[in-house]
Order: sequence, then C-alpha cells, then structure tokens
Amino acid sequence: MNKQRDMIQIIEFLILAFGIPAICLLLFQMNESATFHFIVYGIEGASPMIAAIMIVLIHEKSEGLKKFLRDKYISNVSLAKCALAFLVPFVILTVAKLVAVWMGDMYVYPMFPTAGKMLIIAWALIAEELGWRGYLQDELERILPHCLIPLLTGVLWALWHYHFVLSGSMDIPIVAFALGCIFESYGYFAITKMAKNNILPASIWHFTGNLIFHIYRFDPQWHNGDTTFYWIATVCYGANIILFILYEKKEIRNELAK
Repeated sequence: MNKQRDMIQIIEFLILAFGIPAICLLLFQMNESATFHFIVYGIEGASPMIAAIMIVLIHEKSEGLKKFLRDKYISNVSLAKCALAFLVPFVILTVAKLVAVWMGDMYVYPMFPTAGKMLIIAWALIAEELGWRGYLQDELERILPHCLIPLLTGVLWALWHYHFVLSGSMDIPIVAFALGCIFESYGYFAITKMAKNNILPASIWHFTGNLIFHIYRFDPQWHNGDTTFYWIATVCYGANIILFILYEKKEIRNELAK
C-alpha cells in the first residue's frame, strides 16, 4: 500500500514538473513583453522546485512542508560537502577542457557570462534540486535499488528539458545531453547521501557545473555547430559514476561493520 502511495505521489510530482513548463510555453505566445518572458522563464526553470513544494504541501500540509524544507536546507549542513560539490564539477570540466584544447579547441581562453546570463545560471542554486534530488530521489529510494535511482532520475531530468528545446533556448546534441544528465545524477546521488539528504551541495554542484561549462565554452554554438567538444565534456562526466561507486562501497563497509 505504501509503495502504491509513493508511486502516485511520484506521478503527481512529474505531472506538475513537466506540465508547468508546457503552460509557460503557451504563455510565451500570449505576451511579447521581455520582462514577462523573463519572469515566465524563471517559473519554467523552477518547475521541479514548485512541483515538490506543492506535492508536499498537499499531502503533508504546512507542518510537513516546513519539515521538508528544514531537512533539505538547514539540517546537516556541511561546508566540507559543499566544497566537494564545487571541486568535483570544476575538476571534471577542467580535465575535459584540457583534452579539448589538446584536440584543437581554438576557444582556449575562458568567457565569463554577462550579468543576465549569470542570473540565469545562478537560478540553478534554487530552481531544480529541491525537486530532483530533494523530492524525487528520496521518493524513488523507497521503491528502487540505489543503482537504478540516478539512472531514472537522470533520464527524467533530461526529458524535462523538452521545453527549452522546443522554445529554441537549447540547441545541443540530445543524446550527449541525456548521457550527461545520467552521469551527473550518479554524482548528485552520492553527494546528497554523503550530506545526509541536505541538498545544498547538489545545488552548488548544479550551479558550478553550469557556470564552468559556460566559461569553458563547450556549447556547439562556439564551434560552428561542431559537437566534438560537447561530447568530450559528456564523456568526462562519466567520472561521476566513480564517486557513486566509492560511496556505495563505503556504505557496504559501514553496514558490515555494524
């Protein structure tokens, strides 16, 4: 009965997380104001967070929501885990950049984002992880083995970006992007569990990854549509699975020691 309830709530969350961007796409067509578009774009990007808050509020009321937010943002805060969450994507993407330069990437020098772009990138600090890693990942843990949770979360996370593709704000190799989402989800799972389900490290990881990816110019738009360097970054993202394996081995050792 509990698994059935969990499945229903997961479905409800996904309907909202995927449905809110669809509504935003319709709203884009109804108003040409740049300010209106910017606000709706923010809501669109925050749909996983909005969906998580709505589902918890509906099923667990205001007290449950307060506990949910406290557990995810305030309890078990670890500066060490936050620092690790910054370093892992930075190191992975720096290695990817060095490989790209070795393979002929002409855009060697970093390009820092404009103020507007920086605001969009910074929105990752709060917009998504409460939904994907704070809510969905925990719910999936009730019904799936650990090795499958990042896989399914990564697939759903990749599919959720459909609205950015349809609106033309993302022009990337879809397969590589999906693989990157899956690879990163293994890292997100490990860092979140290491932080005892506090999602601040995952939020920092998301922000750092987006920022460094932009600074190092892996997007095909900087290479006349050539996806080679994007694929290099994607392959390097596979290192996240190593972090997941190390975490799982540590958990097994801890269980055996009890």
